[in-house]
Amino acid sequence: MHTIRQLISLTLLTATDTVRQPICLILTLCATLLSIVIPMLLMFGIGEDGKMARESALAIHFIFGFLLATLITSSSIARDINNGTALTILSKPVNRSSYVLSKFFGIALVIVIYSMICLCSSLISERISEHFQMSATAFGYITDWQTAQIALSAISASLLLASVINYKTKALFSSIAFWLLPAALLATILICSFFERNGNAGSFDMRLDLRIVPVSILITLGLIVLASISTTLSTRLSPVLSTILTFMIFTAGLVSPQVFADNQATHDIWSIAYRFLPGWQTFWTSEALTANGTVPWSYVMHTASYAFYYASGVLILGIFSFRSIDLK
Repeated sequence: MHTIRQLISLTLLTATDTVRQPICLILTLCATLLSIVIPMLLMFGIGEDGKMARESALAIHFIFGFLLATLITSSSIARDINNGTALTILSKPVNRSSYVLSKFFGIALVIVIYSMICLCSSLISERISEHFQMSATAFGYITDWQTAQIALSAISASLLLASVINYKTKALFSSIAFWLLPAALLATILICSFFERNGNAGSFDMRLDLRIVPVSILITLGLIVLASISTTLSTRLSPVLSTILTFMIFTAGLVSPQVFADNQATHDIWSIAYRFLPGWQTFWTSEALTANGTVPWSYVMHTASYAFYYASGVLILGIFSFRSIDLK
């Protein structure tokens, strides 16, 4: 029980420290604003309503999440070793396994919160995008400009409120703004539920494409697997080398179905590479939503189990690696 309390405390400490870093707010805010602005800039649509905005928002979720998971995780343990924080923590009754796991869990928690923000942004983006509407009050293709204005106003208000709190209490602006962002987006969704796409008042209806939810969850799982790899590498490598090697592993995982799978019968090394590299395509399923398709929740659960076992195996390697490091 004492070990669990230690793990929870260190996890929350890591999450708090991660959110305090300006890069965390910058990447999250950029992803949010891009997702909301893109459907306002689209001059035409291809295929079904909202497809381009939806896929753009999901791609932004993954790209900025990749940067967040890699840049923050690659320096988490290395920075603590260099500035002596790791030695200070481990001089107390904290074992090295708990320390490595707390680093991963803390950053994974931030990734989950980041993904919740991106999910709200993706839902709002799809609603803003041009849709064909045929009703008593509107006919034709309509862009939901009112939702866009409310979303941008809510985000601006959250940043302004964070500035006021920072001025009054001297609390860190980046941390406050990060926590206020999801509240601003949820408020946007709630307020816009009382309006139709053309801006007219209507009965309460979220008018959101909730098929995006399982796709967003799968992207989150992929980012968590990526964080586990970066955490393990950071136990031995500098932040720069850890980032580079994480990117190389990510790239190799992307091309493995085309390169390693086709050649695994010719050489054992290709077979080993194909089996041990993460299958990133498993986590990207936005194309399944085409033509009103859906991603089954059974597939989400199956992929979640794959992510759990893969991340667990990678973290075990990281724990064994960190145990043999001389921190003095």
